[in-house]
Amino acid sequence: MDALSHSHLHGLIVWSPGIPGDRFHGRDNDDLETGEIDLVAVRLCASRIVLEAAAQTLSADELSRAARYRTSELQERFLLARACLRRLLADATGLAPAEIRFAYLEAGKPVLDGGPGSKIWFNLSHCRDMALYGVSRTHKTLGVDIEQRNPQRELQDIATHFFSREECAEWQQYPVAERVAAFYRCWVRKESYIKAVGDGLQIPLDSFQVSLDSPARLIRAHRGDASLWHMEGFRVADDFEAALVYHGEYTVVKPPRVWTAEELLV
Repeated sequence: MDALSHSHLHGLIVWSPGIPGDRFHGRDNDDLETGEIDLVAVRLCASRIVLEAAAQTLSADELSRAARYRTSELQERFLLARACLRRLLADATGLAPAEIRFAYLEAGKPVLDGGPGSKIWFNLSHCRDMALYGVSRTHKTLGVDIEQRNPQRELQDIATHFFSREECAEWQQYPVAERVAAFYRCWVRKESYIKAVGDGLQIPLDSFQVSLDSPARLIRAHRGDASLWHMEGFRVADDFEAALVYHGEYTVVKPPRVWTAEELLV
C-alpha cells in the first residue's frame, strides 16, 4: 500500500462489518459470556481489498496516526491492528466496528467511551506482524504484551538497567542457551503489569518483581498486595512470548489461538 494520506484514504471502498455481535469463522463467544478474559492473537496480514475496507472503520484520528508511520508496511500493520480491535469490541458490544468510540486515560491507556461498551474492558499489544488482544466484561484492570524473541539483541545491558535485582540475578543463572527465552518471558510479564496498572512510564521497571519461569506470577508489586494480581504467560506462534496480567478474582484463561487479520475481518 502506498504511503497513506487522508486524500488517499478518502476513496476507499465501503466496509461491510457483517452482523454486530457475531463471531468470525469458528470462534466461540462463551468466554465473555461466562466472565472469562478472551485472548486473541492476530497476524497483521490481509489482502489489499480487506485492508482498504478495514480503513473505513477507523476514526479520523486513527487514520492520521497511521499516516505518520514512515513505511507502508508499518501503516498497514497499524490499520489492521486497530481494525481488528474494533471487530473484537463490536462482537462484545453489539455495535458496528465503525461505531466504537475510544477515550484515553492520563497515561494514554485506551478505554471505551461510554455507551454499550462502558462495561467492556480491553488491552492490546503488537510487535512486528503480530497483535495480541485481551477483552473482558468482568476484569476492569488488565494488560497484555507480546514480543518476538530476538537472539541477536544485546540483552545483558537491558536486564541490568530494567530488571529488579532479583530478576537479573535469576536470569543470569540460566544456561546461555535458555537466556533469550527467559529474558522475553520476564519482559512481557513486566510490560503487561505496567499496562494493566495504566501508569505507563511512571512505574520504574525495577520497582516490582515477576517470575521468569512457570507459573507466571507477580512476586512483588510496585505497591499493594501482589497476591491480588494474576498473571498468565504464553508462547505464541513459536517465536513470540506473550503475557496477560489482571487484577481481581482469578479466572481461567485459554491460551490465544492465532488468526490472520483476513480471517477476523472478513
